[in-house]
Amino acid sequence: MAEKFFKTLCVFIFLPIIALCGCQSTYENNETKTLNTDFSAEFSASYKDMTVKGTLSANRQGMANINITYPDTLKGMSVNYKNSEIFISSENLECSADEAFIPSGSFPNVLHSVLKGIGEGKHSLSSQGENGCTFTLKTPFGNCILSTDNNGNLTKAEIGDADFCITFSNVKSNQT
Repeated sequence: MAEKFFKTLCVFIFLPIIALCGCQSTYENNETKTLNTDFSAEFSASYKDMTVKGTLSANRQGMANINITYPDTLKGMSVNYKNSEIFISSENLECSADEAFIPSGSFPNVLHSVLKGIGEGKHSLSSQGENGCTFTLKTPFGNCILSTDNNGNLTKAEIGDADFCITFSNVKSNQT
């Protein structure tokens, strides 16, 4: 009777533990696959019929700073998100508002929804290749496909349903 109990115990306790340990996804150097959430970078984005270029920095607390350098009509504009407030400045003029008052479909809000989702860890690993990983992130604007390099730095984010695509260059991780 004790032998039957021991076999049952092994099947229901130890076998699932062994199976779960073998299902961990890891890089070749045995590190867990991650996406850098605190970073700064240059970007080039297309959104609907608009092209925007600039620099940005973001962190996992939801803060994001977007500085636009192109097109010339928006050059020098800065959009900063902190908690649920947004600060917009251009040529010594600054205003602030609650995020709820900014049009939800605006370029800064679409970009911020991606950055915020990354910071909150809402992305899930889709695939890993020799040159990096692909993650999926659900946003209010549709599914976002995130691409990274081998270091976990974001290289591209694309939301097909929103006609939004952004590429990142000169990415610097701010994680400690």
